[in-house]
Amino acid sequence: MIANKYFISVADSIINKVKSSNNDNENNTNPMNYLFHNFKYPFPNIQWLYTSTGEVQNINKSLKIKKPCGYDEIPIKTLKTSALFLISPLTYVCNKSLSSEIFPNSLNFL
Repeated sequence: MIANKYFISVADSIINKVKSSNNDNENNTNPMNYLFHNFKYPFPNIQWLYTSTGEVQNINKSLKIKKPCGYDEIPIKTLKTSALFLISPLTYVCNKSLSSEIFPNSLNFL
């Protein structure tokens, strides 16, 4: 119950702190001005780490057979039973996608 009260009030608390910390009314109404005002340094570049066959194998093992298919419409049971033959090519495709920065449309969030 105490945690629920915290989560219910945390957004209002943050908004009030932001409003009280900014004396300039323009910063309160324009989200971009707020970001420029409060984040003076650029964010560092993301460094991708390539995946390994072991990591892909662990992900394959953790898949639940209850779901009939993934985005590619290949049955999970097929992926699990043919893992010995698919782990290496899947690892290659994942790493190639990371290095080329090209992702399947079904995995793009923007």
